[in-house]
Amino acid sequence: MIQLRKDVEMTYNEAMEFMNRWQGSRLGLERMTELMERMGHPEQKLSYIHVAGTNGKGSTCAMLEAILLSAGYKTGMFTSPYLETVLDSIRINGRNITEPDFCQAVESVKNAVLGNPTEKIQLDEGESVSGGNGRQAH
Repeated sequence: MIQLRKDVEMTYNEAMEFMNRWQGSRLGLERMTELMERMGHPEQKLSYIHVAGTNGKGSTCAMLEAILLSAGYKTGMFTSPYLETVLDSIRINGRNITEPDFCQAVESVKNAVLGNPTEKIQLDEGESVSGGNGRQAH
């Protein structure tokens, strides 16, 4: 299990500023693959259910979350776009992520992205959110 640092220095506004650097999206998995490698491959320690389609994704995810929680599983859910703030789009065990936990996740992504100044990763917004979610869901 990956433990995030509790001594996070990043504020919510700084986290959002970092996230908003990457508006739009770019094709390819190279950047996400590099990010996951730098973060120790947290995605390999999780099980996923990917819900896609035109209609019913929100209610399907809500039902799956309720079923899994009642069966004793720890759950994480990411939806996009968010309703009011990015905190609405990330849920851990049926609750929206808190500002401090969000800041921890973003800071871990920022440290991985900027860790080697000569080899910075240029993520898009979705990649920066997804990278942090893998760390937070443990």
